[in-house]
Amino acid sequence: MTQHAATSPRPILDAPTRQLRDTVEADPLAPLTIGITAPGGHGKTTVLSELARRYAGSGVPLLGIGALGGDEVVVVDDAHLLGPAQLAGLADAVHGGRSRVVLAYRPWPRSAGLATLAEHVGRVGVTVSLAPWGREQVASYLGDRLVVTEQMVDFTHTQTGGVPRFVAHLTEALVGGSAWLAQPDPQVPRSVLDALRPE
Repeated sequence: MTQHAATSPRPILDAPTRQLRDTVEADPLAPLTIGITAPGGHGKTTVLSELARRYAGSGVPLLGIGALGGDEVVVVDDAHLLGPAQLAGLADAVHGGRSRVVLAYRPWPRSAGLATLAEHVGRVGVTVSLAPWGREQVASYLGDRLVVTEQMVDFTHTQTGGVPRFVAHLTEALVGGSAWLAQPDPQVPRSVLDALRPE
């Protein structure tokens, strides 16, 4: 098997996240609130990082949680882990719809503060719920790292359900060698199962 030397793999984005990226790039100073929600392992941080890169590339300062009022954009990953005061501050910041805030959070656990924040984001901004990858997205991810076969794509998509983090772990096993995939009844390697056990 031939491995590609991908120095910086491109993010695999679906149509709604590509549209958000293009919206940010077209007018990075426009007030925009974005909520990115999905269970763990579905690529929230990747999408958040891609949007942050677009803002930074346009010269818009990136901030964590803090006071708004200038040209900056507040970028917060794992907002579901924030305390009540921080969630309330973010909810106040997005309430009027005049700020630039990009948040990523899991749909649960859903504290009262997160529910209020998500409600405000939904009212004044855009919420994108990330779904597992389809077969084409899995093929694209694999193709950035390997010379892929239909069997490799089918096996990876079936065994991972398209969850990006699971796809990444299985891809690492394939990069390491895929003789096991040629077996009559191939199984996910033990190393991958061990890595995914906490999930």
